[in-house]
Amino acid sequence: AVGCVGVHRYVQGFHPDMMEVVYSWVNGARFVDICSMTTAFEGTVIRVIRRLEELVRQLADSAKVCVRWCLHEQCVAGGWLMWAVDFRR
Repeated sequence: AVGCVGVHRYVQGFHPDMMEVVYSWVNGARFVDICSMTTAFEGTVIRVIRRLEELVRQLADSAKVCVRWCLHEQCVAGGWLMWAVDFRR
């Protein structure tokens, strides 16, 4: 995909706007608070968090296949944090 579009245009397609929102969520912020950090709809925030959690799960599975147990454990722990914050409140 990068070769068809060009590196600069491909990189411009990334929008790090949700990084702070997801970081706050993982660190225990309330959903209403993270929604006030962005102009994105609530459904978009949930979708971003779910897609990131799926990516982390796939990274964990890949690390497991490659017998990289330390990386696997880190990915599993990171994925767990995205949804476990509700239980910490």
